[in-house]
Amino acid sequence: MIYKILLFIFALFGKYQISIACAANGICPTPGLCYPYAGYSQPSCGTCHRAYSCGTYGCYRTRARASLNFEPDTLRNPNTAFLSCCMDRKLPDACLEKCNFGRYNKNTLTEMYFKRDLCPIAALSELQFCAARGKDHRACCIRNGVTTTLAGSKCLIFCDQTPGKITPLDMSYVSCFDRFENMKSCFWHDLARFYTK
Repeated sequence: MIYKILLFIFALFGKYQISIACAANGICPTPGLCYPYAGYSQPSCGTCHRAYSCGTYGCYRTRARASLNFEPDTLRNPNTAFLSCCMDRKLPDACLEKCNFGRYNKNTLTEMYFKRDLCPIAALSELQFCAARGKDHRACCIRNGVTTTLAGSKCLIFCDQTPGKITPLDMSYVSCFDRFENMKSCFWHDLARFYTK
């Protein structure tokens, strides 16, 4: 059971192919547990519909691009920003519905892990990156009690989504999963503050 939970944590935070995962979000598993994710293979995109293109996780919706100096009349909300990031990272429609703070939760991640969801588990590192806007949220996570698990301050690794951080994971990180909602709260409040300035 603990082995399955550890595998879930590894998959949750980017451990699916070391060369890609480490570059994407800087988290690598403990040596000896290094193996490619057996259940994921490169998608075949021969069936992408019109207005879709082939991406890393399958067909994704292409977006029309506009001028970079366009300023929308209304402010974004955190869910809109989350979704926009997921679309920019070319996630398939099955994953785009998870790009919402109400739907990005432990139950959704569990469904993805056990392949009961069409969004591949390999896309979780992208979801986590977009939820956190690729930023360091450690200060907020400390205030939200993320360090009050058996793993203590080790859990802060999941709050820091800045690129280039490489940290080996082991069984001592399993308890961090209990504070997923606390971490997610930091991501949401940061986005809300950013878009209401």
